Amino acid sequence: DIMKVQQLKSPSISEDGKWVSVAAVPDRGDPSILVYSSDGKIQYELVGGNNPVISNDGLWVAAIKAVPASELLVSEQKKNKGSKTGMLLLNTSNRETREFENVKSFTFSNNSKWLFFQHHGQQAEKKEPEKKNGTLQPGTTLTLMNLEEGSQDTLPFVSSYALDSISQNLAYVLTDTTALENGAYYIELSDPSLASVPLYADSSAWAGELLWNKQTGQLAFLAGL
Repeated sequence: DIMKVQQLKSPSISEDGKWVSVAAVPDRGDPSILVYSSDGKIQYELVGGNNPVISNDGLWVAAIKAVPASELLVSEQKKNKGSKTGMLLLNTSNRETREFENVKSFTFSNNSKWLFFQHHGQQAEKKEPEKKNGTLQPGTTLTLMNLEEGSQDTLPFVSSYALDSISQNLAYVLTDTTALENGAYYIELSDPSLASVPLYADSSAWAGELLWNKQTGQLAFLAGL
């Protein structure tokens, strides 16, 4: 059946060359992620996954968990947004697979110690209280996962973020619905408390376009009131 023919998309290979991943996407139905060891001895499958990324150390494979085709069809018929994407995370050393709901994007740190994933915004089912941040779009929750320790922390109302090239500092923009703490912040990832340090923050502030200099480690961003 031609509907069952799969296209191979988003191929990826680990930096050490030991792991390869690819998305198998059918014309109709749900995709899967195929993960192979380069010697051909090990194969994993992440059912429902798409757009895989392998961490630089090859120990982790993350992928967007697609909305099931059956749910997409129902959503289209009801003309609503319905279900949202999630994330799948595979540990290549022990086959352990974890699933996270309500995830729209993710990023590994260059040192493979951290995984950052941003969630979809909550769809309001009732009238929201009056917002005080003008025309700024409120941010969503950002989860910081320490892959070595298995711990997680979250930051609310994050509209954008950027990690420096040596994975020591995370900069992010906070856009709150109340507009009390809007602005740019950074976190030293070596600090166990993961305390947020304001760079430019004010009740009427805005910020964006975060960019780290790879040579000097300096951060540039746009901001104003």
